Amino acid sequence: MRHMRTKVWRALANGVCAMVLGGCTQTPPGPGPNGATVQPSGPLPSVQDVIARYNSRVERLEAIESPVELVIRATDAAGKETKEQGEGNLKMVRPRKIALRIDKVAQTFFWLGSNDEKYWWFDLRGDEKVALVGTHAKAKPEVAARFGLPVHPVDLLDLAGVAPLEGGERASISWAKDGRHVVVEMPGRWGVKRLTIEPKSGEASAVEILDAAGSVVVSSRLEKYEAVKVRGDAAATARMATRLFAEVPSAKASVELLIHSPVNNGAARIKDANFVYDELKRVLGAEKEIDLDSVEAPAP
Repeated sequence: MRHMRTKVWRALANGVCAMVLGGCTQTPPGPGPNGATVQPSGPLPSVQDVIARYNSRVERLEAIESPVELVIRATDAAGKETKEQGEGNLKMVRPRKIALRIDKVAQTFFWLGSNDEKYWWFDLRGDEKVALVGTHAKAKPEVAARFGLPVHPVDLLDLAGVAPLEGGERASISWAKDGRHVVVEMPGRWGVKRLTIEPKSGEASAVEILDAAGSVVVSSRLEKYEAVKVRGDAAATARMATRLFAEVPSAKASVELLIHSPVNNGAARIKDANFVYDELKRVLGAEKEIDLDSVEAPAP
C-alpha cells in the first residue's frame, strides 16, 4: 500500500503538478447538443496568432509563488480506491526552477524540484527518507516512468499553462469540437504536446502530454483563471488558472490542485536555496539516494 501511495503522490506532483477529483476523464471542451460538432463562426485563426496571444498572457508569469491544496484519488491493483489530501507551497522560476512542497499534518512528506541542471523527488514519509535525482541532459522517459514520474518535472509548467510556447513553426492548429476553442499540437519534450486554447484570450482550457507512440501520459484541465499581481508592473496582463484537474492514466490516479492567490514578486525574491539539490537533501534529511541517470531503462 505504501508503494502504491508513493507512486500516486509522485504521479500527482508531476502531473499538475501533475492535477481530477472523482476520476473524471480529461477532455477538451465538448461538442454541441446531441454530440454534434459545432460549426465555427469564422475562419480558423493562424497558429502564429494563437501562440502570440498565449505567450502574451504568460509573459509576466516568469516567477510564481503560491500556497496550494490538493486531493488525489487512485485505484490500486485490487480495485480499491484511495484518497490522499495535502497542502503546501509552489514556487516556479522559468525556465526550469521548480519547488513543490507537499505537507500533511504539518509535516513535509514530499518535495518535487528542479533547477537548470537537475530534477529531483524527495519521499520523506518513512523511516528511510529517499531522494531520486537525475539530470535534464540524461533524462529518459522509460526510467522516470518506473519511479512513478510519467513526464518530465519541467512539464509541470506546460500542464499549468504558464510556460511560453516555442517551436511554432512545427505546430498545427484545428478547431475543437465546440467551434470556439482551437487545438494546437507541437513537439513536446518526450513526444507531443497538445493544448486546447481560447484563441482571443490565449487561455488554455486543456493540456495533454503524449508519449512518442501517441498515448496520453498526463492531461490537465485548467479552470478559474485569475489575474496575477506582478510586483512593480501594475499594467501587467498576466493570467493563470487557479483550479487544475489532472489525470495520470498509468497510475489510475486523478488529482485536483487549487492555487491560492498566485503572485509574481520577481525571481530575485525567491530564495535560491529552494532549487539547490545538495542543500535540500541535507536539510530534508534524505539518507538514501537513487541516481536516475545510472538506472538502466527496462527492456521492451
